[in-house]
Amino acid sequence: MGPFSFVEWPNRPGSKYQYRGVEEHIRISQAFVQLGSVEVELIQPLEGERNAYKEFLDEDGGGIHHVLFEVPDIEVALQQMAKAGVTVLQSGTGIRPGTRWALLDTRHKVGFYIELRHRPGDSDGSSVS
Repeated sequence: MGPFSFVEWPNRPGSKYQYRGVEEHIRISQAFVQLGSVEVELIQPLEGERNAYKEFLDEDGGGIHHVLFEVPDIEVALQQMAKAGVTVLQSGTGIRPGTRWALLDTRHKVGFYIELRHRPGDSDGSSVS
């Protein structure tokens, strides 16, 4: 497998992160590798106590944390999920410029979290700088 792309988040000024609707501080190390049409992301929490990455490791020790789906309009998708009783666990701005993401609190329903991500129209999502 490889090559991997490595990045620490937050990776630029103005990056935002919320856990259960409250702005929090975290720092994570991420490694990405493309396997055909699937992108695999490895996440290591470095700082911060209130985040789903640390909680997952503390409770389960590792495994599949989330599956990500690209959405054309994250606000519409989140409203639809809220109507279905699915809440946002954590959210923020992405490592790729202009992206926003939301991790849905679905672990108790499907065994892992579901993440939604929106990229602006002019981003192909391939640049992590």
